[in-house]
Amino acid sequence: MLPLTGLAQTALAVLLVASLAYYLRRDAWLSLSASPVALHIDGINITLLTRAGSEVHGRILSDSVVTPLLTILNVSTQVQKGTRSVVIFPDSMDTDRFRELRVLLKWGG
Repeated sequence: MLPLTGLAQTALAVLLVASLAYYLRRDAWLSLSASPVALHIDGINITLLTRAGSEVHGRILSDSVVTPLLTILNVSTQVQKGTRSVVIFPDSMDTDRFRELRVLLKWGG
C-alpha cells in the first residue's frame, strides 16, 4: 500500500475532526436542531421528538446495543433511507426510567 501524502493526511484529519464535532453536537451535547430530546417507544415502533419540534417515526432495529453504561438505538426511519443511531447516556434520564428502558429493550421483545 502506498503511503498517503501530507495533503491527503491533512484532508482526512480535517474530515475526521468535522465528523467528531457533528456527532458530539448531535448526540452528546444535543445542540443541533436534529438532536433527539425525547422519545416514545411502543413495542418496536419509536417516535423521536427533535430539538426543532418535529417528530421522526421509525422502527427499532434488532442490532441496537443495550448496556448498563450506554444504550444505542438503531432506528430505521420512515423519512430517510438507512438507519439513524440514537445514543442514550445513563445521566440523560432518571435512573429508574433508564433501567426500565433497558429492560424493555432487552427483554420486551
